[in-house]
Amino acid sequence: MSEESTESKAKHESDFCLPIKRILPEFESVTERYFEPRFRVSSIEDASKDECILFHSNRICVLTLAPSHPIVAEKKNILNIDFRVNGRKGNNTDRSRNKVSGKWKKGGQQLAENSTLCTIRCEDRTSYPVVACLKATLVEINENLSKNPQLICEHTWSDGFIAILLPSRNSVQSQKETLLTPQMYKEILEKRKNECNS
Repeated sequence: MSEESTESKAKHESDFCLPIKRILPEFESVTERYFEPRFRVSSIEDASKDECILFHSNRICVLTLAPSHPIVAEKKNILNIDFRVNGRKGNNTDRSRNKVSGKWKKGGQQLAENSTLCTIRCEDRTSYPVVACLKATLVEINENLSKNPQLICEHTWSDGFIAILLPSRNSVQSQKETLLTPQMYKEILEKRKNECNS
């Protein structure tokens, strides 16, 4: 491998905060090549709500768990993922039944930043709600997670994504700027580590 491709891989792994699995070491993965990661951390003390949004230049956003989320960090065994959530006014919504059509993804469920997408239940009896992080249209829930929920740990930023979201053209940039850059995220992780050690 050339020195340049080694540097490129190191830079991208640094941005993504997870080891990137490549088919050939000298070629970037699809995730590295086309997506920009941003992170949501609710507090320095609690990693259970840490999430990641992968932004594509065409506005499509892929929602995953952040590397610091306990499910990923501890490689927990997942029992199931429940996409049925309580909506506003007590209405129940099944995110897995989301249907969109056409180029502009009409008919998708509308989400706010704090809208729950699913709850992940683990064998150790812990459960973790996952929220949208963005005001957006729900384009797709990853149906493969129903059959193989462990994909979330094994292939966090590829086959183990949770949902695909589409923010409005007018808001995508401003929403992206409210989330943490990889560097800011790493600084939070360092603070957490220092607090645990003190």
